[in-house]
Amino acid sequence: MNICLTVNYSPWSRYYGGGQIVVHNLARHLSETGHKIFVVYAAYPVIKPGDDVNYQILWARNFGRYIPEGRVLNIFSVFRRVQKLLSQTHIDIVHGNGDEAALLHLAAKKHGCRFVMTAHRLYPRLSLTGSLKRTRGRLYREIPMFLQRHAYEKAEKVFTVSHYARENLSANLGISAQKIEVIYNAVNDYFFTIARHGEQDKINLTFWGRLAPGKGIDTLLRALAIAGKKSQKEMCLSIIGEGLNKHKVEFWRLTKILGLSDRVSFIPRLSHNEMSKILAKTHLCLFPTQSESFGLTVAEALAAGIPTISTTATSIPEIITHGETGILVTPNDPEVLAEQILYALDNYPEMERIAQAGKHRVASEFTWDKVAAKYSLAYERLLRN
Repeated sequence: MNICLTVNYSPWSRYYGGGQIVVHNLARHLSETGHKIFVVYAAYPVIKPGDDVNYQILWARNFGRYIPEGRVLNIFSVFRRVQKLLSQTHIDIVHGNGDEAALLHLAAKKHGCRFVMTAHRLYPRLSLTGSLKRTRGRLYREIPMFLQRHAYEKAEKVFTVSHYARENLSANLGISAQKIEVIYNAVNDYFFTIARHGEQDKINLTFWGRLAPGKGIDTLLRALAIAGKKSQKEMCLSIIGEGLNKHKVEFWRLTKILGLSDRVSFIPRLSHNEMSKILAKTHLCLFPTQSESFGLTVAEALAAGIPTISTTATSIPEIITHGETGILVTPNDPEVLAEQILYALDNYPEMERIAQAGKHRVASEFTWDKVAAKYSLAYERLLRN
């Protein structure tokens, strides 16, 4: 099959998240199985792609580069780029991954392609009349969600990355449950190969992901402060990732207020090799998230065989079974999180056993070989019908 994937930004952009990583890895694994893959990234084209790219990259203008609100205009640049591709190459499937795909059903219909979408986020209930009453900033944040809903309505098939996300999409956006199919995200293979050798002189705690309020980083910092007062163990926390400057400043300020500046390191995005070195020395991975459509970093931590604590929020219980493959706590509760951190450190052999069960769970269900095969089968069914 010839398949075209689209997404805002790219895995090599300053702003990236699970959606961009998933598109890149899906493209790689579909290409490895013999499909011809094109990926349209709405991103600045001078970005140097990774060495593992085995598919054709097509760049579309990212208007969000000039002003954040400009991102909604990417629907025109992506449409133009895909339209040009379809006029030059036979494409079987056009697969959008966000608001950049809001007009692609028109191009797909014109050229006889099948149009599908993947939802990578959770949604509030959308009301146009309510949105018009919002502040200007909030209105701009909601416009992409209306564009995404339009794309889901026009798509022949919509994929979600968890059962929780499927129910959310149906209940809050009114997308027919009959055309929604759940295909979980998958973990990069290199996480399974990390050789761990935790340091003995101090306890290394690690979080990675986008630095945003919904990730629970404030809860994590407060929990570390509480745990530090109750334990003689020297605990150090690495927070790895990128985010908006205003959010990073908030987390830096809270770190200083809590007196944690000497125990918390904020580390920008790392290469696989650099990340492996940190994870090899990590005793606990901590993800006190408030909301996830899937929870990719949680699955990555389990794949590395590292004892992991996350929350009962949204889709996380689909990845972690409490007490069997990890520990789950209520979100937004630093006291409970601190208590479970101390419990995990005091019962580390048990946590290591649980971590191995978590690694086995991820290896059995969240690998790219399995996930790419499910997408390929879904594409084939759509073309047969």
